[in-house]
Amino acid sequence: MKYSHVEIVRLAYGCVEHPAVGSWLAQTVYSIAKAGTFSSFGEFVITDRQVHLARNLAVEIARSRRADVLLMVDGDQIPDVDPCKPAFFEVATRLMRGHAGPCVVSSPTPMLNGCVNVHEERRLDGDGPATLDLIRIGDAVGKAGVELVPACGTGLIAIDMRAFDALSSPFFSFRYDADQTTVVEGEDGAFTLACSRRGIPVYVAWDCWCGHSKVISLQKRKA
Repeated sequence: MKYSHVEIVRLAYGCVEHPAVGSWLAQTVYSIAKAGTFSSFGEFVITDRQVHLARNLAVEIARSRRADVLLMVDGDQIPDVDPCKPAFFEVATRLMRGHAGPCVVSSPTPMLNGCVNVHEERRLDGDGPATLDLIRIGDAVGKAGVELVPACGTGLIAIDMRAFDALSSPFFSFRYDADQTTVVEGEDGAFTLACSRRGIPVYVAWDCWCGHSKVISLQKRKA
């Protein structure tokens, strides 16, 4: 696939963004200009929406600017945390250019619960139904290259804009329990799972980890 225009959106919820995002943006823009694989690019920031609303707005803006690829990065990400590994943008767009149809490529990000934001299918028995479970960080340590997965997070993700033509709007939304007191599926996993179910491949670039900046409250341990 030959691409012409890429849009980069920074989702800095509440005007909060890790300084590493700015450095990553500068390096990515330099890479775009140097490689010449895109004839043009744009960049914008969304700060005033809830996460699912911000992602849907990003799609609208990218469409209005006739983007071929949408590159989204959340403000709490530390992209390309290992400088000895290839840059995410280069890995993702190389895969996308060689792909026959639209696809999605994401960066793995560690989570506070000890998992990485990547799902895998598991079966308790050989004939039972498959369930989607997050991969434990310890099980992801040795992974490398690019892997096809059923669903993943979207903290740093490259999306072929044609993927949205195959999906229903809104593209990003939460799924709640019956009482709407608990989120049972996040907007990111729901989006990538919808892509997989519509035949749009979802990949994770295991060489391109992000760090994850989180503020936690430390409290006295109970006796």
